Amino acid sequence: MRTEATIMLATDIHYLSHALNDEGEMFRAVMSNGDGKLTERSPEIFDAFLEEARRLRPDAVVLPGDLTFNGERKSLVEVLQKCARLMDVGIDVLVIPGNHDIAYPYAARFEGGKAYTEDAISQAEFRRLCHGFGIRQATGTCEASFSYTYELTTGTVLLFLDANTEKFPGGLDAETMAFAEREFTAAGAKGKQVIAVTHQNVLRQSPLVFYGFVMQNESQVKKLLTKHGVSAVLSGHSHMLHSASNDVFTDHATGALTTYPLCYAVIRIKDGTAPEYEVRELPVFREEAKRRFDETTERQVRKALEGIRIGDREKKRMIGFAVEINRQYFSGKLEKESLAGEEWELWQKHAKDTFWCKYFRSMF
Repeated sequence: MRTEATIMLATDIHYLSHALNDEGEMFRAVMSNGDGKLTERSPEIFDAFLEEARRLRPDAVVLPGDLTFNGERKSLVEVLQKCARLMDVGIDVLVIPGNHDIAYPYAARFEGGKAYTEDAISQAEFRRLCHGFGIRQATGTCEASFSYTYELTTGTVLLFLDANTEKFPGGLDAETMAFAEREFTAAGAKGKQVIAVTHQNVLRQSPLVFYGFVMQNESQVKKLLTKHGVSAVLSGHSHMLHSASNDVFTDHATGALTTYPLCYAVIRIKDGTAPEYEVRELPVFREEAKRRFDETTERQVRKALEGIRIGDREKKRMIGFAVEINRQYFSGKLEKESLAGEEWELWQKHAKDTFWCKYFRSMF
């Protein structure tokens, strides 16, 4: 068995089948009130990622959840059909569900001015459909969740932890915690390092915006991973590209594949050393993704400034500042010098008590 390996990771694909979306009035309304994803291009963006995988030939491709837009069964089936083509050329594809994938109540197709209910995905059906994308290759599995252990190299295992069961959505249930304890203990007895893969974050990626993004039982999960000296966590969910660390491990949260800057991660593992985590960006739909993300931020900030007496010229400068700094933050390119200048002074003068001003401070 190999002593070195490379994996590619893409998270929060939020794939929506073209068969479920005519990009009509209802879909456009959903996007205009969304969080900046380029959902209508999700099939093409995912295709571009898979093409990169074929070119780079990693040892495995990891997809840690939110495979679908809103839990549509048809979207998941298409994702798996495309992943199967990678499996056919010898690249293992390993998945876990996200909060949007299991029993999500908003699975729909969009036609004209209406949305129609679509078949959602139960926990049992996810396990059945995705069995060949992790469970089948696993050396250890959990019956209570889609959690499993994958032997990556002679000295490194990936421990996939499913925090999106019907019984305990958003956290690791007791059975999964017990499974993780056993797998950590077994790996430690053999001198193997463990890299955990989760959908939700284990560590808070932001001191202000973390509720709903970290595990519900974050303190228990963090204690378990710290106790066993996990070498790293690979997560998603927050859609933000950011890495948070405690004294033992780093939780690398990779940004959503379908949100600017359309990023994915390449992780290089060598037995006995810490994983090397590198971010790359897809070369497709970049301007369209940037425009969608910026428009979303502008809409939210403009609404937050309603009712505050500010001149139009000053408000425009404040909004422009917010759009720029939020884009930098989510794409992992924020620089300390960004929180300076006349625009920042305007925020402190006119809107210091707003969520957005507090959010900007929290970034640093």
